[in-house]
Amino acid sequence: MNMRRRVFLATTGAVAVAAGGTATANAGTDLSASATSGGTAAPVSRMSELSFFSGRWRGTGTFFLSASGNPKPIIMEIQNGTGYDGFWSTTHTTERKTAENPDPLTAVYLWGYDPDQGVFVAEWFDSRGGRATQRSLGWDGNRFVFLGTMTSGGSTFTLRDTFVRHDRNSYRHIGEADFGSGWVAVDEEEVRRR
Repeated sequence: MNMRRRVFLATTGAVAVAAGGTATANAGTDLSASATSGGTAAPVSRMSELSFFSGRWRGTGTFFLSASGNPKPIIMEIQNGTGYDGFWSTTHTTERKTAENPDPLTAVYLWGYDPDQGVFVAEWFDSRGGRATQRSLGWDGNRFVFLGTMTSGGSTFTLRDTFVRHDRNSYRHIGEADFGSGWVAVDEEEVRRR
């Protein structure tokens, strides 16, 4: 097993929590307005494109690259809300402790929009010391893809998270990593609104 894969396995589920990496809207703001009439910065209207992810969710699925080498089932609780005056959404994810997942992962996410770059931005941090930075152009039909890098245990690798909207109350999350030899499936969850 190569070093990057060993480091990644040490995170035991870091990518899986990306299923909750979501944002909410601050509808009614103008994309072209960088400030309100009082001179205070205002969030951009593109944040409203992420309103689908707001609220409480539960994800169930599989983490394929567990430390044991065997896939493990995961269940996670996801709580998303707008913060920081509408510029960022905050998401907290918590895996449920089970016999199959005795050392569950927690994470916090910040999602926003960078009008200068014309991209959605994501930063997240987990309970294993992992962190990720990702970017997205936004929804393409019912698909939303974040691409970037994750750093864990001193190594950095490419990370891709794909969200596929089924309906207004459910979506599928697919997490993949590239350790230098192409994309590897890391985790997959079905997520439903609670």
